[in-house]
Amino acid sequence: MTTTYRLCNCNRSMPLSGVAGARLGAALGTGPLSIATQLCTGDSAGFSQALATDDGDTMVFGCTQERALFQELAREQQTSVPLRFVNLRESGGWGAQSYAALPKMAA
Repeated sequence: MTTTYRLCNCNRSMPLSGVAGARLGAALGTGPLSIATQLCTGDSAGFSQALATDDGDTMVFGCTQERALFQELAREQQTSVPLRFVNLRESGGWGAQSYAALPKMAA
């Protein structure tokens, strides 16, 4: 089973960076994960392209707030890739000590 992760720092409102992406990827055993800045707006074209080319079994988003938008974009792409959503913000991503919460986010 292949899982693709789409993570976003929510317009830099969470201190997720390339370092966090590398650490989360290591915890998940995937290798470094890229972190978008505006996955639901400015980076949404990249998301649509990823859906069109994704050969994974599941796509996991580190965002629940924009779930409806991502589901709509997936319907427009007519993709069969299952989408899952996790709330990284509530798993410790929003706060001064978010880097200490990376194991909790990975879980």
